[in-house]
Amino acid sequence: FIKGGEMMFRQIARKTGIILLVLLIFSPINTAPKRGVNAQGSGDELITGGYDFSLIQLEDGSLWSWGANVYGQLGLGDDENRLHPVKLNTKLDNKTMAKMLAGDQNVFALTNDGKAYVWGGGVRGFSTYSQPTKLDAGFKVKDIAWTGVIQDINHHYSYAIVDGEGKVYVFGSSYHGTRGRGLSGHGSAEKCSETYTVSLSDIKPVLISATHEVCSHSEHHKKVKDGKELTNVKLISGAANARYYVAVTENNDVYTWGQGHSLTAHKNPNIDVITGDIQKIVATKDKIYALTSEKEVWEWEGREGRPTKLDISDVKDVVGYDQTVLVLKENGMVYGKGKNDYGQLGNGLDANISSLTYLGINDIKAVGLGYRHSLFIENNGKVFGMGWNSYRQLANANDGVLEEFTKISTISGVDHIAANAYTSYAVKDNQ
Repeated sequence: FIKGGEMMFRQIARKTGIILLVLLIFSPINTAPKRGVNAQGSGDELITGGYDFSLIQLEDGSLWSWGANVYGQLGLGDDENRLHPVKLNTKLDNKTMAKMLAGDQNVFALTNDGKAYVWGGGVRGFSTYSQPTKLDAGFKVKDIAWTGVIQDINHHYSYAIVDGEGKVYVFGSSYHGTRGRGLSGHGSAEKCSETYTVSLSDIKPVLISATHEVCSHSEHHKKVKDGKELTNVKLISGAANARYYVAVTENNDVYTWGQGHSLTAHKNPNIDVITGDIQKIVATKDKIYALTSEKEVWEWEGREGRPTKLDISDVKDVVGYDQTVLVLKENGMVYGKGKNDYGQLGNGLDANISSLTYLGINDIKAVGLGYRHSLFIENNGKVFGMGWNSYRQLANANDGVLEEFTKISTISGVDHIAANAYTSYAVKDNQ
């Protein structure tokens, strides 16, 4: 159940005066999508999508995309929209993706051999690429992340890459300090620069400092001070629908930078209260959550917030988007907290749930969370959803809000789900 090119479909509907119901039949695709877990929001590193397009990688390594393509975000070498999946015929054919992240109209991808690629456009300060184009970082890339607000008309997106030593480099907009250089402005890939058109061949990713490097707002943008390098990063996450990063080092130190945190990577001095090794970090709009090796979830707010252990144990997974969080226990019970303004946490609950609450849902093996909608797979392979359905992201004829735990009646035998802002995906067993 996939919302393909929403903007494109609405334009067609306005011109023709009719409502289109599109059924995408994947007849040319006969290999199962690869699976993974995405640190930002919830979903799959190899099933992703932006505001109005989708991208998947199959087990044979091929990439397929469909939806809107105004900025070349489908990676097909043109700007024509696609109503059905089309295979990307690029130099990436002989490579496999380790991770793919989608912004509103662009893709940031990491191959298994440590190369980072970008395509699409709509990013302030950068050229548009209609085919996957390699970022010449000068080193093997270990991990990638991105952060930004969905449907940002000013296109303030930021991208991060991690090298083999765990050093973090960032390029893109420095709006609210997402480039961690003591500068809050539009920025580009150049240090302390506000040039608004930069090609990939000119990009010089900026090394994140763990202390201070200040760029003044004077005419010359003078660099004042170099800071100590941030190293040994094992986990990095860009906040879902916000503008800041969280990085966790091998010894469990936590650094944040960006909107509401710091203009440089700032170490939280209170993290030592956390017991166990941090194995997953989830950054929402207002809070940060850490899942540990003790199967516990810790929560804190801001750059120096003191972590508090949530009243739950034996946790299997935690996912977050915007200001909503879902926590799944090993026994299949689901808990939630945060925003419930569209019923994404269920009927009968307040619009804002301040403490972790059992949602009355059990026998669940996986959860997914988009912007104002939630997804669940029962142990029997049936899929359910709740929340906002205006874009049919819950595959229901009712285009309003589904406040009750509602079965997606068209599919069964599902072993994996993924969600982004306005789209939902399901992968059936061995398909």
